[in-house]
Amino acid sequence: MNFKTKPHLSDHELANGLRLVIYDGLASQAMTTLTGGAFLVAFALLLGATNFQIGLLAALPTLSNVFQMVSIYLVSKWANRRKIVVLASLVARIMFFLIVLLPFFNLSGHAIAFLIVALAIHHTFASISAGGWASWMRDLIPKEKLGCFFSNRLRLAHTVGVVFSIASALFIDYVRKNHPEQELKSYALLFMLGGIAGLVGVCLLYKTPEPAMQPMQDKLFTLLKVPFKNTNFRRLIMYNASWNFATNLAAPFFTVYLLNWIGLDLILVVGFTILSQLTNIIFLKLWGRYADTYSYKSILGICAPLYLLCILGWTFTTLPDRYILTLPLLVILHIVSGIATAGTGLASSSIGLKLSPKQDAVAFLSVISFTNSISSGLAPILGGWMADFFFSKEFALTVVWKGSAQSISFQALNLQQWDFFFVISFVIGLYALHHLAFIQEEGHVKQKVILKEISLEIRREMKNLSTITGLRPMMYLPLSLYQLLTRKNKPEGYNLENKSAAP
Repeated sequence: MNFKTKPHLSDHELANGLRLVIYDGLASQAMTTLTGGAFLVAFALLLGATNFQIGLLAALPTLSNVFQMVSIYLVSKWANRRKIVVLASLVARIMFFLIVLLPFFNLSGHAIAFLIVALAIHHTFASISAGGWASWMRDLIPKEKLGCFFSNRLRLAHTVGVVFSIASALFIDYVRKNHPEQELKSYALLFMLGGIAGLVGVCLLYKTPEPAMQPMQDKLFTLLKVPFKNTNFRRLIMYNASWNFATNLAAPFFTVYLLNWIGLDLILVVGFTILSQLTNIIFLKLWGRYADTYSYKSILGICAPLYLLCILGWTFTTLPDRYILTLPLLVILHIVSGIATAGTGLASSSIGLKLSPKQDAVAFLSVISFTNSISSGLAPILGGWMADFFFSKEFALTVVWKGSAQSISFQALNLQQWDFFFVISFVIGLYALHHLAFIQEEGHVKQKVILKEISLEIRREMKNLSTITGLRPMMYLPLSLYQLLTRKNKPEGYNLENKSAAP
């Protein structure tokens, strides 16, 4: 295998490398869709997993990121990130083929333990790969194109995720209804296909060129201290840690909540996920454009509070049981969550790349990943324990209206089991926003500037449509949004010299 790096990449090599990174994103998304999310949760529940074990499975991807410290050591020793990424990814993705064997062996109650161990090994090597990959992308992708490039990559990847989600959900639903005895094997087939997609991604990574990195002169532990000495980056670490703890406390259990508490079918749960992904795809381009125009912090200032409101909104999906507004509210929550996560996902993953210095990028990115992994990993484990702790707890608020003839009472609020840590997650998220306010980033503007730009764009499109006699403008709102999101030019009112809104 040839893992040689190049001091300088030609324009053709750079373009080819960026194209391969896009293709790897598509293969990785296919792998993640088939082996994670609702399918992994449903598979684990079928094997008899408890709430704590579901929380542990949700924690593995982030908790294992502590092994990104190994990336720093290997990168400093070999100075070849592509070699580390390819070899570690290969070991990680082979684990899926071991999970495929689960339905064919009688493990007498140890199936969940086998699944957890196999996924732990997978995520451990995946995290070693991720540390080198982030630094590699930091040098490969032009800094001024980070927002648009990653928004486009995520948008295409989510599109692939939607296609695989629909096909997989229909397949599982068909097997469950017509051949229920083969349901476990149908999930094994998804893991096999996911493993194949993962190996395709490894081949694409191997072909992607790597710019030669500057050698690290300092020792490992010396490098790890540097990010904490940078005041602004330390603020970013605090924000990311608290934000990831808040969101991962509740989000991993949304699927369990829908399947076990509300009692929805898997096909409907996957449908909600697809709805959120479609909204995510539409808005990724918008947030990517404004992130490059202004800053990632500006996008986080809009999308993070919006997502927190969505988490809080889950407490109203039952009062205390499923009611007439449950499904409409779930539709709204998934649409708005898709809008919010498009911005938070893009900005959270890219702001570290932007704020980390080029020479010490590996150390900075690995430290932020390490702290994120601790907070994100502990959150779902604690969430699983809280789900059992609050199982028999209830807090209800009833409003009573008494008149001369009759009295009316209704429940305005009812918190049970899952609802409690939806609220707790919301409160911790507010604490994270406090840290976000102190981060300094070039090009940052107040959130109302971006919202005003978006509003002006929509109003401009609506004004053009209103000249059509006899047609109601509100009927053309979807068309206006589409035209806004597909525009390639920068928003009007943007001043290239001072990166602020022109008067």
